[in-house]
Amino acid sequence: MKKILACMLIGILLLTLFAGCGGGKSFGTEDKEPAKAEQSTQNEETKNADQDTGKPVELAMTSWRTEDAEGWAKINEAFNKQYPNIKVKFNPVKNTEYDSYLQAALTSGKAEEIIMVRSFDAGKRLYDGGYLVELNEAVIPNLKDMPASTKMPFSTEDGKIYAAPEGLVYLGFLYNKKIFESNNLNKPETWDEFFKACEVLKSKGIIPIAQGAKDSWTLEELLSGPIIMPFVGGEEWKQKLIKGETDFLDAGFVKHLEVINKLKDYFPEGYEGIGYTDQQQMFISEQAAIYPSGSFETFYLKKMNPDLDFGCFATPVQNKGDKRWLNANVSFGYGINKNCKNMDAANTYVNWLVSAEGAQMLGDTVVGFYSRHPEVRGVADEQASEWLTYLSPQSDNVMITWTYQYLKKQQPDVGTLTSEAVSKMWIGDYTPQQAAQHIQDGMKWFFDSIKK
Repeated sequence: MKKILACMLIGILLLTLFAGCGGGKSFGTEDKEPAKAEQSTQNEETKNADQDTGKPVELAMTSWRTEDAEGWAKINEAFNKQYPNIKVKFNPVKNTEYDSYLQAALTSGKAEEIIMVRSFDAGKRLYDGGYLVELNEAVIPNLKDMPASTKMPFSTEDGKIYAAPEGLVYLGFLYNKKIFESNNLNKPETWDEFFKACEVLKSKGIIPIAQGAKDSWTLEELLSGPIIMPFVGGEEWKQKLIKGETDFLDAGFVKHLEVINKLKDYFPEGYEGIGYTDQQQMFISEQAAIYPSGSFETFYLKKMNPDLDFGCFATPVQNKGDKRWLNANVSFGYGINKNCKNMDAANTYVNWLVSAEGAQMLGDTVVGFYSRHPEVRGVADEQASEWLTYLSPQSDNVMITWTYQYLKKQQPDVGTLTSEAVSKMWIGDYTPQQAAQHIQDGMKWFFDSIKK
C-alpha cells in the first residue's frame, strides 16, 4: 500500500512539472504566433521604457536664433509641465555659422534630435540628403489644423512633409515714432508719401534709412522681398513666375528695381561699407528714422534699447486705395533627425509645438514670430501686434518672399543674382532695366527646367 501511494505521489509531481514547463499549452505550431505577439509587446515596452518608468528622456533642439534663448526656455518649461518625463534643451548656433554647423553635425551623426529647418529649397536639401524623417498626421496629429499654404514650404512636390510649419515673420519697415512725431510725419501709405518723408528727414540732418550694401542678403530679403509686391501684384505674380508665365523683364519687376535704386539717396554716408549689424545699431541708437526689416527684430531691438519707441508699416502702395500687400517669410519649421533615438518623445514635442497652445506660446514669448494656427488670433506684445493690423480679414494680402520658392535649387540662384544686380545698379554700372536683364540671364537654368 505504501509503495502504491509513493508511486501516485511521484506521478502527480511529474505531471505538475510538465504542466509548469508547458504553461498549460501543447507544444507545436500553435505557440508561434503568441510568441511573436509577446516579442512585439516587449519591443514596444522597450521603446517606451524611459517614459513609462518615469526616467527622463532628454531631447535637444538646434536653431540659428541665439537671441531667442530666453523665449524658448519659457516654451520648454511649459511643455515640461505637461510632459515631465521629456526634457528639452535649446542649443542655438550663431546664424552665420548655422548651416555649416548643421551639415557637419548631421554628417557626423551628432546633430540634435529636433532641427529648426529653413523653408523651401534649403530645408528640402536636408530631407533629400536623408537627414529628416517624413512627418504626417499619424505621428503629428496637429498637422491637420495647419493651413495647406503653411505646410507647402516644408513639403516635397509630391506632398511629403519634412518639417512641421511654424515661425512666420512679416517684413516691411520699422520706424522711430519719436523722430516721426517731432518732424510732423505720419506713417506713409504711398511711395510718394514715403519719399517726401525721407526728404524732410534728410533736410533736418537725420539719416532717413538705415541700410547698407555690405551684406548682400539684405538686398534680396529686406529690400526686394517687400518692395516688389505693389508693382507686380503680389502672390499672383509669384505663382505666374514659377510657372514660367512671366519673367524678370516684367514692367512691374523693373519698376521695383527703380524704387530700390532711388532709396540709396537716403542711406547713410558710406553705405557701401555698412553691414547688417551696423544697420541695426543705427536704428537702436536712434540715428536713423526708418529701418527696412521685419517682425523678427522686435525682441532684440527692445532688449538692446528698452526706451526705443518704434512701430512698423507695411510696404507702401503706388496709389491710395490700391491693395496693400504684407510680405511674409515662413522662417522655420520643426524637423526631426532621422537618427533620433527617442522618436516617440520627439513626435510628442513637435506635436505640442504646433498645437494651439504651443503656437500661442511661440507668438507670445519668441516675440516677432507668428503661427498660422487658426486658433491663434493675436500676440501679447504691442509692437509685434502692429504687424497683424495689416492683415486683411481673410489674410489674402500676404505674399511669401518671392525669391524662395523653386528659385534657389542651383547656382546662380535668384537671391545671389538679385543682390548682384542691385549692387551694380547702386554704383551706376546698371540701369534698372539692365539689372533685370542680369537676373533674367542668370536664371536661364530655371526657365529651361520648367519647359521640360
